[in-house]
Amino acid sequence: PSAGSRRRPGSPACAAPPARRCGSHRRWHAGCRRPTHRRRYKPRRRAGALGLWGSAEIAASYKSQAKDVVAVLQLDMTMFPGDGELTIASMSDFTSAWLRGLLLEVNRLYIGANIIDDKCGYGCSDHASWSRQGYPALMPFESSMSTMNRNIHTAQDVINSQSNFKHAAAFSKIAVALAMQLGNSTLRE
Repeated sequence: PSAGSRRRPGSPACAAPPARRCGSHRRWHAGCRRPTHRRRYKPRRRAGALGLWGSAEIAASYKSQAKDVVAVLQLDMTMFPGDGELTIASMSDFTSAWLRGLLLEVNRLYIGANIIDDKCGYGCSDHASWSRQGYPALMPFESSMSTMNRNIHTAQDVINSQSNFKHAAAFSKIAVALAMQLGNSTLRE
């Protein structure tokens, strides 16, 4: 695999780094860190990026240790605007109704995207591991499942002319807005 790709040990190598997991992840992660680091922001609550490996084990470990997790935000695929620029799907399965409502609120106040409801139909990403352990989880997604990027996890899963950085930036805004809302309040499910 190329230097930028992330994969599980023992999994087959890809010919290209998965842009939706790596390229867009780096884009929104940098966008989220910038405003909080410049101002030396210190929330009362902390967030952590745990990566994609072993989420079931990590979530189970947190539960067994009775760790207080207020919310889990899953951002995975963010650059392919299958339903149009700034149309974002809010996955309803393995997610918290409370967090989906909070997403609508921060979107109304700060982002202005078109939020549509959809569902994976199965535990399609790490948020399901946390939800199964009883933690409130949220998964805003780049599009509805029916219009998602069909090149995911293939050699064609690269940043290209269909990639949309304005669309991806909305996910950075979601992450920052939720971190600010939840990190400085007593809100919880």
